[in-house]
Amino acid sequence: MAGMLRGGLGRHLSGAGWASFCTMLRYKLEATGGRLVEVPAPYSSQTCSACDVVDAASRQGDRFRCVACGHEAHADLNAARVLLSRGNLGDAGRGGFRAVSWPVKRQLRVVRRGHSTVQVPGLLKSPGLQSG
Repeated sequence: MAGMLRGGLGRHLSGAGWASFCTMLRYKLEATGGRLVEVPAPYSSQTCSACDVVDAASRQGDRFRCVACGHEAHADLNAARVLLSRGNLGDAGRGGFRAVSWPVKRQLRVVRRGHSTVQVPGLLKSPGLQSG
């Protein structure tokens, strides 16, 4: 499979799946009052989340050590922070990290299993799942 993704058809098929996922995610978020923030991913694994310096030498396997400021972190965690920062820049107009959340309407949903009824907190009612 890894070799297939390097080819044109593999990349095309992989991209089609990702596009479908993003379309469905955007639809679901709009229905619940959320939103999808898309950020550019290139060089996020080579960018320091502390000082924003981009250098391929900072990435050593699964460890990230910035050659400019010395910041150290797991490479995936550092890249996630870079992507979060990129998303927040467009939202807040400044750098740094900021928690982003939206209110969620919480309701109890009745789940029937056999002869017993269980109430599951935190699940939203879905019009497609309600019994008539």
